[in-house]
Amino acid sequence: MFRSLILAAVLLASAPLVANAGEITLLPSVKLQIGDRDNYGNYWDGGGWRDRDYWRRHYEWRDNRWRHHDKRLASRLG
Repeated sequence: MFRSLILAAVLLASAPLVANAGEITLLPSVKLQIGDRDNYGNYWDGGGWRDRDYWRRHYEWRDNRWRHHDKRLASRLG
């Protein structure tokens, strides 16, 4: 019973951290923001700003991960 009370207290204490998962404070002056967007709605991917449909145009979800479109297959089919 004591373990379940401790587990409940830990879960309640960590609820604000889970609710604010889009921004993580690493140090008082350093924040990590997941899914950063500019004023035009473009997403930052670590190398440049990408529009909303970039991933759909260049990648496809296959074998449980994002992969480049197979251009050879597309040329054979089209």
